[in-house]
Amino acid sequence: MSPNPPRSRLGPVQTRLLADWMPGAWIGALRRALEPQAELYSSPQGEVVESHPAHWLIALWRPQRLQQPFLRRWPHMASLFEGDDEYLAQEELLRHVPGEERLLVVYDDIDWSLVAEIVMLSEPGLRPFHYRALQQFIVDERAAASRRISESYSEHSSSYQRFVKTVPGAL
Repeated sequence: MSPNPPRSRLGPVQTRLLADWMPGAWIGALRRALEPQAELYSSPQGEVVESHPAHWLIALWRPQRLQQPFLRRWPHMASLFEGDDEYLAQEELLRHVPGEERLLVVYDDIDWSLVAEIVMLSEPGLRPFHYRALQQFIVDERAAASRRISESYSEHSSSYQRFVKTVPGAL
């Protein structure tokens, strides 16, 4: 899990973030994945309540020299960032972009369940509440994807008609 050191809002975030795609830019994505929560557990001293802040999933893809960005299924980096503030999550994402290189943050077409799985399997320092929350996030994301498939790819929609045309005839 990425540490959350104190940061200044006067950092270089705005100057390094792109509003539009530019060949050679890094591509990043962030999504709030865990809401603030309290956990009750027993200790030798009695019942203890531990509070946990919100957490963001962040992912980063290497620069591309293409005229349009193409997100590969597997990001270069995936991590969990602790904190409520989206601005600080963007700063954390930029911390993984070398030098003064630029970053385009995207929000669509990300397989967030895969990003969460990568984090669960690779992130050091996760605690049991992280695993439980990420597992629930994955279940929720997969259910939402199933709903989107059902709604967008029915045989009566134009999306379905375009989808059918992508299936090779030999199948």
